[in-house]
Amino acid sequence: MYSLLGSQGLGGNDFLFRGSPTECLNSATSYLAGQGYEIEMRSETQVSMSRHSVTSGMGCFLLIMSLFTFGAALLGLLALYLIKRRVTVVAVSAEGNSSRVTVTWSNEEARKVLDAWVTEELGSRARPWGHSSGAAQAPASELQGNYAAILEDTSAMNSNQKIRVVKVVRAATDLGLKESKKLVDEAPNIVKDSLSKEAAESLKAKLEKAGATATIRA
Repeated sequence: MYSLLGSQGLGGNDFLFRGSPTECLNSATSYLAGQGYEIEMRSETQVSMSRHSVTSGMGCFLLIMSLFTFGAALLGLLALYLIKRRVTVVAVSAEGNSSRVTVTWSNEEARKVLDAWVTEELGSRARPWGHSSGAAQAPASELQGNYAAILEDTSAMNSNQKIRVVKVVRAATDLGLKESKKLVDEAPNIVKDSLSKEAAESLKAKLEKAGATATIRA
């Protein structure tokens, strides 16, 4: 799958976002916080966030192992705790109600979470920056916002599945509960159109995870 941020483990990249810098930074802050990142610095044009590489589960495991290895695992735990995954998002105003966004990351895991944020949250509103050299160029058709995510017939779904699908529809659109339920009940329906290929595939995957059958159409 094409990645707007490229594939290098340590580095950064630029792209254009259709929206204000504040909107972009708020989106990044919210998404990254949900992934366990904490704010180190926030200004009008920049947010820097980080999280420790070691998880609580890994920490407990290494702590137990240290009891049998004379503290060696504990030293490893300490080293991992001191290593952080860091990300920085800088957004400044550009022409046409857009923002030029620069993202940097400290390692491959940090790049992956930024890539997921761009794909899942920004979707077709993110476009390659003309002078960016880090990302490979995708086919033009994949970058254009001309894909639609379609929810297929839901008549065979049970009530619990429909509830999960309604939640996905509400999260992906501006529809209220009543309108989202109607869209699901009266499927097949287009859930969202004018999406990039990545965003359409991401929404399709979320619908299928909730128990629905979904397709994408150009």
